[in-house]
Amino acid sequence: MVVCNGHYSVQRLPPLPDIEDFHGDTLHSHNYRDPHPFADKKIVLWGAAASGSDIAREIQGVAREVHWCGHALQGNRQSDSLLHKASVRTHGDPLGFDPQGRLVFKDEPAMDAIDIFMFCTGYDYQFPFLDTNTINVTDNRVHPLYQDLISPTYPNLVFIGLPYLVVPFPLFEIQARWFSRLLAGQFKIPDTAGMTDAIERHAQSLRAAGIKVRHWHKLAEKQTPYFNLLAAQCSDPPLPDWFGPLTEAAQRARLANPAHFRDHP
Repeated sequence: MVVCNGHYSVQRLPPLPDIEDFHGDTLHSHNYRDPHPFADKKIVLWGAAASGSDIAREIQGVAREVHWCGHALQGNRQSDSLLHKASVRTHGDPLGFDPQGRLVFKDEPAMDAIDIFMFCTGYDYQFPFLDTNTINVTDNRVHPLYQDLISPTYPNLVFIGLPYLVVPFPLFEIQARWFSRLLAGQFKIPDTAGMTDAIERHAQSLRAAGIKVRHWHKLAEKQTPYFNLLAAQCSDPPLPDWFGPLTEAAQRARLANPAHFRDHP
């Protein structure tokens, strides 16, 4: 069985204490379409990754105020380097709302008169069609899976497309080829105990690196070694030498000039 149900539809809404006391509107970036509904309003975006950055950049020209919040933005009180107008203010993670409906932060005054609070907090992995004895999702980690792919207990069950912050199609294609060749008996993987041990050693390395559990499927600069590991196991050629540097250069260009990085050859 191959599971390919994606992970960009079920909105992740982290708990925010006393949000029921907030008097404005709330939504998720999943429902964002264009900046016009935000004209002349005070907007708070929570989430420092791509959706928060992109939406902040788009609405800053029409909104009265844009406040962009996230752990990565802690301590930066000026417009972020991704943005180009002083109408955007950055903050750390919010702590919740007070009884007056004001948004509370650490070490700065509570924020009132917010019109819209938008969660730019990503998506949850969900597999409602699978029994929890088969697979579990804990803090957005799908487990137990050997190499983010295969269940040690059910070795004919594979998940294609779990890693994120990747160049998707080459990665997902090698995952599919890896599994098809495994089924064809062209190579072998460890037995159940060996896969379980490999899963635990990988988890220990991520913990030691201080990576939050919900980010354990994020590959980014690790995507090339991951691809080449699968390719070596299933007798596929490795990625060309230019692939890794090109993806990293594209990421640097996006961060340096997010509005126009696609305009440059």
